[in-house]
Amino acid sequence: MKAFAKMLSEETLNELKGKLGEDLTKQINEKLGDYAINPGKEKLIPKSVYDEDKASLRAQIEDRDKQLGELKKASKAKKRRPTPLQPFLLGRARLEKGAN
Repeated sequence: MKAFAKMLSEETLNELKGKLGEDLTKQINEKLGDYAINPGKEKLIPKSVYDEDKASLRAQIEDRDKQLGELKKASKAKKRRPTPLQPFLLGRARLEKGAN
């Protein structure tokens, strides 16, 4: 299982060996010999890339949540309550509109 040593953690290698059994593990080692898979040449994405992306996305979500909170506060502050004259003015505008 030397071929997979650079790609897989020791824990995963041991689990794989346990599932394959000694006979299959020996056969694989005999067939592969000194062959080693180079993860740098393969189309594999290292876990560290996912971890970086996860941290970046989490930061973006936190920023978005902050912005949403600020926008909610701002929208509440901008909401105006009607003044006592507004209903009167609206009624008057409707009457004038109906008269025309």
